[in-house]
Amino acid sequence: MRHFISEFCTKFPGELKEIECQQKYFPLEFRYSDYIHQGTNIRDMRARQVTMGIRLDALELDKHAHLKFRQLVGDQYNKDTNVFIVVSDRCRSRKQNREYSEYLLTVLYHESNKTEPWEADFQTKQEDKRQILRTANN
Repeated sequence: MRHFISEFCTKFPGELKEIECQQKYFPLEFRYSDYIHQGTNIRDMRARQVTMGIRLDALELDKHAHLKFRQLVGDQYNKDTNVFIVVSDRCRSRKQNREYSEYLLTVLYHESNKTEPWEADFQTKQEDKRQILRTANN
């Protein structure tokens, strides 16, 4: 049976065997676990937990958006590995938690790309302060 199906399958691309290439074409990484236990209830609440990770380089954010994204996510961003991690277990099923994680990433991405009027004023004031400090130091 296995040989019968294999003639209809394509081989895994050899170019994608390198980790860097996989991260380039598939930037999202999801992790979850299945649990088997003995008992009357077939569901284990730990099985619904989903961990999603993505490198911030894959999002291709500009400087302002990158800084804002890091401020929005707070502790979920690892500065050493440049990876943003979301752990979700608030929904009833694994599929819902995966979709929720993807939704959070989408919202954070679009919010970080927005520039509110108060942010523009804040940036202007920061640049003015830097200019004053430069002239004072010279």
